[in-house]
Amino acid sequence: MAVVRVWVFVVSDNGIDGHHNAFDRPLFVENWVERGGWDPDPAYPPVHFYLLAALRAVTTNLDLAPRLLSLLCGLLAFWPLVLLTRRWFGANAALWTGLGYAVFPLGVRVSALSLEVAPYLLLLALAFERLAKAWEGKRVNFGAALAGALLLTVACATRFDGWTILPVVALYAIWKDRARGWFVAAVACAFPALWMLHHWLMYHDPFHFLSVSGGISAVHMAKLSLAERLVAWPRIVFFTTGPALVIAALIGAFVIRRRGPGRWLLAAFALSLAVFMWRTAQGSFGANETKYAAALGLMLLPFAGQGLASIVHAVAKSWRAPVTIVLAVVVAVAGLVSIQSENESFAANRDLRQTAQWLAQNRGARPVILGTRDQGYLIIVGKIPRAARLLAETRDENGQINVDQLHSLLDRPGAKLLIYDLLPDGLDFRNLLQPELSGRGRHAFTPTFTSGAYTIYLVE
Repeated sequence: MAVVRVWVFVVSDNGIDGHHNAFDRPLFVENWVERGGWDPDPAYPPVHFYLLAALRAVTTNLDLAPRLLSLLCGLLAFWPLVLLTRRWFGANAALWTGLGYAVFPLGVRVSALSLEVAPYLLLLALAFERLAKAWEGKRVNFGAALAGALLLTVACATRFDGWTILPVVALYAIWKDRARGWFVAAVACAFPALWMLHHWLMYHDPFHFLSVSGGISAVHMAKLSLAERLVAWPRIVFFTTGPALVIAALIGAFVIRRRGPGRWLLAAFALSLAVFMWRTAQGSFGANETKYAAALGLMLLPFAGQGLASIVHAVAKSWRAPVTIVLAVVVAVAGLVSIQSENESFAANRDLRQTAQWLAQNRGARPVILGTRDQGYLIIVGKIPRAARLLAETRDENGQINVDQLHSLLDRPGAKLLIYDLLPDGLDFRNLLQPELSGRGRHAFTPTFTSGAYTIYLVE
């Protein structure tokens, strides 16, 4: 397990095409610390930013340190996941889960990035293990349940998709313990309640954070039919978790379908997947960022271990050793092939990486936003590179530009990267250009930033 993750860590980088957020989070925090502001960002949960700020107090190397944090979390998550599986399904299933986690493609990949996903998976694994201990018998272990609920609310403060797990956990806690389950449910839901209260007080909308970065998703989803949207997340989970592990998890879930532990975790998986599919079908949630599938894959792994152990147990004793070897080879090879494919898919566009690296080395006082024409935006504090060509600019407070001129330049072949130079205070995640799908099937952009002058550059 450690060898695979360290190998990927060494041979890969902080790719910014697939998960551009991995590159700009440390830069955001560095500017955040230097400005002395500790207010949480409205678009993202705060825990990972505070972890990076703590790293910043120890080291100024925010290129390597956040990746090492993810690697450490990826390695530590192995133990609670194995303990959870052993508690539910026994030692043999736990060994299979350990093998599955070692070659879990998306789990391996996020262990090499400066993202919040690896810490989030560690918190989830710890929370699930504590909750499993709390609910393993007829008498609820209240201390373990409380610890699990606290870990879960911290996980929800690390990534918003953890919120989809809360209804199942809260209802199950109340069902298992009528007297004290309400308190466990309240602890689990503490961060979401406080976060929505914060947004209501600041923006008069408790769900303001959901609308901050919603414009890009609509553009991505407009290109897909309803059928493609509906199958997007099952397909993503299938390939980012690994076909062999998903099939084994389905077998494991079938084995424990009537009587067996862990059905609440299966329900949490089903609810999370249903929410993703529903939001994507609506066009308000993009299927372009596969990191959302990491927690779904993690929830499947204990059942994959049970499924593989059940296959071995079902054959005659004389065949169990060779069947075990064959299954282990199939799972390992399939996982490694998927890991290699996953790693290649995150190789950043060369021009995008060179520009981003240049900006990182030549930071100025002005925020710069980078973004491909149909992707999200990467916010960096830096200067405009010499290779950039001026597209349009404004010098008045209305921010009006010649949209026709901008569109004609964007339609030219070879345009790979836009750079937006703006003058707000701080690093607000605001779109300068609102992406829309034009009648010709191409992406058009309408300026939305009108509080000051800004310029738009193009790197070809």
